[in-house]
Amino acid sequence: MTFINPGKLTEDELPVIILVDDLRGFLGFLIKSHSSGNYNHAMTLYRPGLVASQDFNGFRIKGIDQYLKPSLMLKVWRV
Repeated sequence: MTFINPGKLTEDELPVIILVDDLRGFLGFLIKSHSSGNYNHAMTLYRPGLVASQDFNGFRIKGIDQYLKPSLMLKVWRV
């Protein structure tokens, strides 16, 4: 297991898939419970610092820094 900062990945290391586990949120708990999964969200880091994600407001581009919080666990997958 290797720990990385996804905000520091370079253009050469992208794209990567990021799975998100909300450790404290009720909505995250409901999604994991309903899907019987370990993660409640998936997104793609396609440019340094930017992720493509879909939420209740639709498909959007967000900064990865919105997901770098103590209550969220990120798992990075490289194809």
